[in-house]
Amino acid sequence: MKRISRNCMRSVVKFGMAGKHPANICLNKDGKNCHNCGGACHDGEFKKFPGYQYDFVGGDSKPEEAALQHSQMQNIVAEITKESNGSVRNEIIQKEDSLMPVSESMVQEIVQQVMAKMQIADAPAEKQHGVFKDMNDAIEAAKKSQEIVHKMSMDQREKIISCIRKKIKENAEIMARMGVEETKMGNVGDKILKHHLVADKTPGTEAITTTAWSGDRGLTLVEMGPFGVIGAITPCTNPSETVLCNTMGMLAGGNTVVFNPHPAAVKTSLYAVNLVNEASLEQGGPDNIAVSVENPTLDTSSVMMKHKDIHLLVATGGPGVVTAVLSSGKRGIGAGAGNPPALVDETADIRKAARDIVNGCTFDNNLPCIAEKEVVAVSSVMENSCIIC
Repeated sequence: MKRISRNCMRSVVKFGMAGKHPANICLNKDGKNCHNCGGACHDGEFKKFPGYQYDFVGGDSKPEEAALQHSQMQNIVAEITKESNGSVRNEIIQKEDSLMPVSESMVQEIVQQVMAKMQIADAPAEKQHGVFKDMNDAIEAAKKSQEIVHKMSMDQREKIISCIRKKIKENAEIMARMGVEETKMGNVGDKILKHHLVADKTPGTEAITTTAWSGDRGLTLVEMGPFGVIGAITPCTNPSETVLCNTMGMLAGGNTVVFNPHPAAVKTSLYAVNLVNEASLEQGGPDNIAVSVENPTLDTSSVMMKHKDIHLLVATGGPGVVTAVLSSGKRGIGAGAGNPPALVDETADIRKAARDIVNGCTFDNNLPCIAEKEVVAVSSVMENSCIIC
């Protein structure tokens, strides 16, 4: 099976997010338009959510624009059907055979699903930027790139980071679908929102500050400098999100990063590694600002953690991997299990608390470790409430 061209992928992604539905069955309408905001209530707030402008049926679009979009969509479906050996068309025929009305939004969703499956099944690792067969080769490539990165100005680094942000938004849906398809965990809508959050909120070079103190005893100047090459272990629960967030923050500080992703999410993780390197190259930066290996294992992780050119280790995962990093003898940063309780006391708005707790603990099927895992309510709350749910 052929690999889908990136231009074709971008053309489909821009048509919107998963979960669209006909206006006549939408419970959240703002009059004539039906918007999908990743599960959020639409009432006047939909414009705060990414992709809303693509997620409507009818409404303010001009007839000629709608006709053009329909024509473009048909061409895209035809191209991807050809590339996928008919997978897209077969999916559509199955829907028609089940007597389910097939809308254009449904076709778009099917296209995205097939594209994600094809990326996982057929993405050739050797053609992706930053992907190596051997961990030692990956580290050596990252070291050479770091020698370039640490000499770059803050403005140059920020241009690369800005391009990464743009590419994350363009590829948010395909990475969300790849993550769900590969790991069988989470849900697409919430993962799309997480990718947009990474793009919008991950700190860049603005976080790299210089501090000075002066007084009777002289002047103290504190400037942040790079560690060099950082080794990072990433989870299967947030595979692409972690790669992208780590790379942007580490690049801002003048570092490059070597990833050992979770084997259950290797395709999705390598897709993100390739994406950040493409952004760097497009902005005149070096390749291999982020690197990884085709087949990450415990052995490749051990090589990375013990390598003399890795000066800082970062781990996102369970207690075992975090403990291993923090006891490695090198400087380490660990983000392990959070599993926080939610405390509800007598000052709480019970209905709002219940709604917020449920929304938090169900987000992405409760994968984030920061999501609520249990509820502790004081006795006065329990006495005045039938149930907190």
